[in-house]
Amino acid sequence: MDRERLLRHATNGEDRMLLSKLADRAVKAEQVSYACWSAFLDPRQQMMVEQAFSGAMQDSSTTLRFDGGYEGAERSLAGFIPETEWESDDEAPLRLLLVRRRAKGDVLSHRDYLGALMGLGVKRETIGDILVSEEGAQLIVLADLSEFIRGQLEKVGAERVQVSEASWDALVEPERKERMIHGTVMSLRLDAIASTAFSTSRTRMADWIRAEKVTLNWEVQSNPAKSVKSGDVISIRGKGRAEMESVGGISRKGRTGILVRRFV
Repeated sequence: MDRERLLRHATNGEDRMLLSKLADRAVKAEQVSYACWSAFLDPRQQMMVEQAFSGAMQDSSTTLRFDGGYEGAERSLAGFIPETEWESDDEAPLRLLLVRRRAKGDVLSHRDYLGALMGLGVKRETIGDILVSEEGAQLIVLADLSEFIRGQLEKVGAERVQVSEASWDALVEPERKERMIHGTVMSLRLDAIASTAFSTSRTRMADWIRAEKVTLNWEVQSNPAKSVKSGDVISIRGKGRAEMESVGGISRKGRTGILVRRFV
């Protein structure tokens, strides 16, 4: 494995440490002929890992796979799966926990559940998606953490809760709502694309970007002139997410047509 080529995809020391650690797991998977998995990665890390290892693993007998418990999960594990002549256990080490509220009141937020877990000393990279409902929440966690959470998580906020492990058949996937937005822009700048996607003025959007409230492919941006291309994902704190679906032709007035997928 070409580690130097791999590490070129890192933008900071934390990324280099992550890629180096995953390279060790990829090598181990090939040596022991058994799947080796990472902790949970956020979408930006997943994108970086996929780009880095797509080139570095060309001569490897292992394949890279992401698994967050369900299709479309935001946080996922990266798994290095070896090619073997026998059947091996390559399932991701994940567990589904159901958190049931004992009382009914205002819906507890994602932040409430995450805060309760962090308060127990649980590290963020051991927790996957937290799917919140009126009845409680579904937690996707690393397998070796399941028993600890079931035994220790008794309250979320001021409410008492009950935690149990469930089969994956019990998972209720989040309903995904989206709408397609057509527009035209003078240039493929971040402030222009984002203002179209989120139906606000370009001036206001530029202010949000400079205030570092906007991410592009899960990286915080501060430059309104940052270029955007097809497939890029724009997120705004408290506003949601949009994806640049496609870039069209240029009109007689010099404006470029765009199609944006807005998740609502």
